[in-house]
Order: sequence, then structure tokens, then C-alpha cells
Amino acid sequence: MNERVAAIFLEICFVIRQFCEVSSGTLVSRELVDVSRSEKQSQTTDVKIAMKVFESLCLAAPLSHGPGISVFRRAFQSLIRLWVAYSGDEVSTKTAVLTSEGLSLASASFDSIRTVVWTRKQHVSPIVSGMMATILTEFLLPPNQSAISAKARYRLLSVFISELLLPFSSSPLSTGSELPNILGIMNYVDETFPSAVADMIEREDHQAIVMCAAFRMYLVKDVKRLKKEEARMKKKTTTEVVVGYRPQEKSNPHIRSLVPGLKVSTSKLEQNAQMLCMKTEVLAYVLPRLLLNPSLGPLRFYAHRVCKTMSFRGIMEEIGLSVLKALVWELGNDDANEDSGDEMYDEQRESGTSVSRDNVRLALARAYVLNEGGEFEKEVGQLLAIDGSADDVPCELAGRWVAPNFMFLLVNIILHQWK
Repeated sequence: MNERVAAIFLEICFVIRQFCEVSSGTLVSRELVDVSRSEKQSQTTDVKIAMKVFESLCLAAPLSHGPGISVFRRAFQSLIRLWVAYSGDEVSTKTAVLTSEGLSLASASFDSIRTVVWTRKQHVSPIVSGMMATILTEFLLPPNQSAISAKARYRLLSVFISELLLPFSSSPLSTGSELPNILGIMNYVDETFPSAVADMIEREDHQAIVMCAAFRMYLVKDVKRLKKEEARMKKKTTTEVVVGYRPQEKSNPHIRSLVPGLKVSTSKLEQNAQMLCMKTEVLAYVLPRLLLNPSLGPLRFYAHRVCKTMSFRGIMEEIGLSVLKALVWELGNDDANEDSGDEMYDEQRESGTSVSRDNVRLALARAYVLNEGGEFEKEVGQLLAIDGSADDVPCELAGRWVAPNFMFLLVNIILHQWK
């Protein structure tokens, strides 16, 4: 079904490319560019037509089933890409009002995004949370990176979160001061980071993970700056007020950074991304996802590319029971009335794919091997083999982990039902 939605959007974008002054790179995801069709010279009309097309799709898409959600996600992603593409470096840090009349297209696209969010606010929040990996990538790694600075991208993402997403989150809202607003953005990023980074790991997109770390470092840096400003203002004895003061930073020519606008080395940035991905709350969410993936590629990517040096045995000692519960809960999503063979259906999965019981048993076996280490050194080597040629572990090992923890699982089921 997702392939059909992608095909529909390919046709929509093809028509828009012909009759609106919008480039293919601005409209179409890189994996959907149709190289078999020659792109004609942009013709007449207004780019705003494209914005209205995607806005209408977002407003009309039925969000009660998978295909409708897929249509919404594609159209919403297109609106974000248009906003980023036409914003340039002149977006305000506090609002989405753009300072140049020539950037009115960016303002129009932001208005379309805001209309969609506020019109469908009851349904948008969980969908947007589920596509944060895509949203973060659109802001932090847009196709036109050379046309918009990293700092401008950070500001756009900050505006998007503070103006559109914070009202629906548990993070504090702005109270007129810039500091609470930045702290609210940081809280929202931290809340959504585990699910977003899990998607990025499954895509094996290390650059996106590093850019997320860079964005968070940018927010931390802003918080420190604002706190210093507040402390300085409290010490002032005169009535002079300094608004929006941003001290000039001394650059170090010997530091080479992956991200313009951050005075930090690439290696330091990657270390920061590694630390974020190894936080307990992130691991507890990410590891079950990777173990459930039929392919061992994402797990190996996480172990060797993202975390580089890590002891799964030590990690499992800390979060093993949480991982066990998460995996067993997947079996609990099964509906006996709809069961067909070994298939288990989870209606909450937006991708529309089903998780088989065999996959869960295999995930439990993988987790058991990582948890035990020692005597299963060979099996651990198979799971994490860099060349990807080694075989998987036998599913029969799953029971050896579930059996001794049966009472733990039973108590948690009772507590869950009681709530």
C-alpha cells in the first residue's frame, strides 16, 4: 500500500514540476525521483499552487487507516521541504515571519503547515511524533544544504517545534522569555529522540544521527548563553536593557567541524552522538526494535558504526528485563480472533506490516545470547559479525530466557491489566 501512495505522489509531483516553478529536488524525496522522465522547463502559474495541493491532501486524508496516514505523511513532508527550501538564512529566531518580501513563499508554506496542524490537531500529534526521524532529516539534511546555513536550519527546526508541536507536548510553553521556550524545545527533542533515532538506525543513516546531536548541542549552547545574559542583567544597576545580545565567538582555525556554525570537531560531535544513543532510556526503546528487525544489519550498524565500542553484556544487565518485557509484549498484541497461522497484527504500526511470532521468538533468542555473553561468545560473534555473512541464532534459545523470568512477566501483566 505504501508503494501505491508513493506512486500517486510521484504523479502529483510530476504535474507540479510541469506547471509550477518548483524544482524536482524541492518536491520529491530522493528515492522517488523518476529519472526516466525528462523535466521540462518550469512554466507558468504560482508556486503557491503546490503548497495548496499538499495542504489540501493533508486536510482531506482520512487518518483512521494506514493509506490515509501515508498520504498525510507524504504531503506534510512536502510542505516542510518547501518551507525549508524557500526560507534561506533570514528566518527569525522567535517567529516564522520572514524578513524579506522575496521570501513570502516560505511564509505561505509555513501558513499551510500551521493550518494543517491546528485544523487536525486531535490527530496530528501522534502522527508527527511517529515521523520525527523524517522531519528532523528534512530540516537538518535538506537537499539544498548549500543554499541554507546550518544555523538557519536549526532556527527553522526550533520554530517548527516551538510554534507547532509544543502546545501538544508535555514540555513547558513559552512564557514570554526565550529561555523557557528553548528548554521546552530541548525537552521535546529528548522525548522524541528514542523513536527518531531507532528509525535512523534502521535506515543506517549515521549522518542524520550526528546532525541530531549537533542540533541538541546548539540548543544547549543557546541555553548557556541565555542563562549568562539573565545573570548579567540581574547584576546591572542601570536601566539599560540589552535585547537579543549574542556575543561574538572566537573561532579556532585548527578545529574542523562536520557542521558549520558549531565550534566543535567532527570526532567530538560523533562522540556526543554516541553518548546520546547509549543513554539508558534510548537503549531501552531502540534495542527491542533492532532485535525484532528480521535483518541483523541495523543491529550491527548500531554496534559498530554508532556506538563503536560497547559491551552488550553490561547493557543487558541494566535494561535486560525492560527489553524482555517489551519483546513479550509484542506477543501480547496478538488478536486470537484474527490470528492466521503465525501472524500477529498490531494496528498501531503505521507501516502496515505485521510482526510474526517467529520474529518475536528470534528477537528473544538474540536478546538472550547478548544477555548471557560468556558461554555464547560464538553466537554473539555471529550476531555482530561486520561482514554480515554469519548465521542467526536458533529460536529455541528464547525459552531459556523467558522461563526463569516468568513470574516477573506475570506480575507485570497483572499490573498492566489492573491499571
